[in-house]
Amino acid sequence: MTDLDALRLAVLAAPDDDLPRLVYADCAEENGDPEYAEFVRAQIELAKTPEYEPFAVFCHTRRPEWTHGNDWRHTLPELSNNGPITWPGSMFRRGFGWSVTASFIPALQTAMPQLLRCEPVYALRLRTATLEQWHEFAAAEWLPGIRSLALIGLSSPNEPLRVLRDSPFTTGVRTLYLDHTNVPSLPFILEALFAAPLGRQLTALAMRLGYGSADEHVEAIASGGKVALADFDLYQMGFGPSAARVFVDSKLAKQTEVLRLQGNPLQASGVEILAAGVERLRVLDLTNTHLSADAADALAGSPTFAPLRKLVLNRNTDLRADGIKALARSPHLAALRSLGLAVTHADNAAVRYLTRGVVWPNLVELDLTGNPIDDGGGRHLLTAVPAPDLTSLRLPARRLSDGMKADLRAKFGEAVGFAE
Repeated sequence: MTDLDALRLAVLAAPDDDLPRLVYADCAEENGDPEYAEFVRAQIELAKTPEYEPFAVFCHTRRPEWTHGNDWRHTLPELSNNGPITWPGSMFRRGFGWSVTASFIPALQTAMPQLLRCEPVYALRLRTATLEQWHEFAAAEWLPGIRSLALIGLSSPNEPLRVLRDSPFTTGVRTLYLDHTNVPSLPFILEALFAAPLGRQLTALAMRLGYGSADEHVEAIASGGKVALADFDLYQMGFGPSAARVFVDSKLAKQTEVLRLQGNPLQASGVEILAAGVERLRVLDLTNTHLSADAADALAGSPTFAPLRKLVLNRNTDLRADGIKALARSPHLAALRSLGLAVTHADNAAVRYLTRGVVWPNLVELDLTGNPIDDGGGRHLLTAVPAPDLTSLRLPARRLSDGMKADLRAKFGEAVGFAE
């Protein structure tokens, strides 16, 4: 057994401890693989860095190989790309394999004991199975080590949720992802789930494609009593003003730290309702949620949004310069680190408001792609004092001249990038 083999065993024996992984990286470097060692160290740092802070933004925008790890896929055990078990796009966490996708659960049952002797896998993406197969999965002796479960491509998640709810082996699960949740009976299943130990221990929940059912889903989650959820990702769930009201009245809003509502009809009235209930919100993604300048006023005018560090308003085409002006000047948003304004009809005036506003000095990340910004907006950026931590400034390429792009690169260095 080599030193690296012995250190890998130490990683597997203490999967939550960073120290064995760091020692493994040191040994890999000493054995002639400094790039892999750098990757492991970067992933360890990335796992404990908020997504809006400089190192995380740097990894996602300028060193994406440290995020997805494709360059080190060869270090993982070989899995057939077209077989029943595969490594997904996001296969690494903290330098080692952490997630697999299983399209055939019996094959996973067979493979997992050996796989866990090689990699500290604790996230599973599971496709359809028979009821009997779900029961066998829920009784697996290695299941307590799993932290994240994603049910994907199922016509209905009801049966697996019932089985998982009743399993005594799901004690480690903290994150649940449900794909295709447009099922009439799902609120009843969620109510029972969040009244059970599994639901009460969850800290993150993602739900997709429920369309007009968000009100019932939120009410069902809250009806079981106290839950630990702090991270909600609700994509195209029909989360509008009425769902926002249920969310706030349920008190879930007061404990939520991450709220992603992409593709929902929230509107300005929904933002106003959220403003009355959130207290700890640090990440708010409102991409394509039918927002106008009135919604920006609601965001800018409420002190309850002061804890926000990341605000994403992409693809709200009615936001425009007036809405961005309100955001840029808001004293309550002065601590923002990441601001997404792609495809919001931000123009040169919006750039002027941003670079002269209270949000600018603290920004790490600003996305202005897909907007009608030309050299006039570029000149506002050239005359601005650079934000000290600015790591990613994304600008639309089409209307900016080559000379202006060169000047912006000279001022902002590698932080600036151009795209449509």
